Amino acid sequence: MRTVHDEYTFKPTECLDALADVTYHLETFGLAYIRASTPKHLMARRIRASRVNMILSGEGADEIFGGYL
Repeated sequence: MRTVHDEYTFKPTECLDALADVTYHLETFGLAYIRASTPKHLMARRIRASRVNMILSGEGADEIFGGYL
């Protein structure tokens, strides 16, 4: 099966511009949450703009192995 892979490198200014939206959607000012969610938010924006129908992510290890505090 052939797969297509894309790479997205964002700039620090994009992160700063997204902070208000990320904080709004998370409903918290928690640094750990904002730090982890900002790149995901930028990636989600990029995916939505590209009109991709489905993605596969490597996220989930914390849920499986109980890695939360």
